[in-house]
Amino acid sequence: NMKLHSLIKLPGAVAIALLAGAMTFVSPAATAGTIVIDFDSVGTSGGTVSGAPVMTYLAGYGVTFSTAYAINPVIEPYPYWMTPVSGTNSFGPQGLATAFSYTLDFDTLLESVGFTRPGSYPAWMSAWSATAYSANNTVLGAVSQGMLWSAPAATFTLSGPGIDHVVFTDDARSFAGTNFRFDDLTLTSKVPEP
Repeated sequence: NMKLHSLIKLPGAVAIALLAGAMTFVSPAATAGTIVIDFDSVGTSGGTVSGAPVMTYLAGYGVTFSTAYAINPVIEPYPYWMTPVSGTNSFGPQGLATAFSYTLDFDTLLESVGFTRPGSYPAWMSAWSATAYSANNTVLGAVSQGMLWSAPAATFTLSGPGIDHVVFTDDARSFAGTNFRFDDLTLTSKVPEP
């Protein structure tokens, strides 16, 4: 736990639980409203953080990462050729140079899921898509882009209600400069009636 805490600056309640030796997380996503995960509270001064520490970080917000492919989720500092969306870090995959997908499952049904694709100059970013599903796997919405060269940042929103999970597909190619990445993952849940 101490090693994990030294790699990642977790939300307050989560950090306190880890320091106390507790195995449970207090999820910020459990509260109603909008949560923005900007990935900047992850310490990347020593380089990219990948795998289990990233999954633990996402779990602190009520998000579960899963994939059937040989990739790891990564949080990394923006490279010089990518325009930062906010702060210093972005989220993406690391692994295959062939097409793959991964899923973000949410511990509460969401009204909408938003994210910003950073700009890149001069670099290619592979084609990608994001599809929102209900708990019974009904498609609620989708967004996508083809391979981009030196594109400005753009923001995308998938609307519910009832978004249970989002599947991101990356049409990674060996000649693409980077896999699809995003920042400012915005999770909006329904505010309960008083």
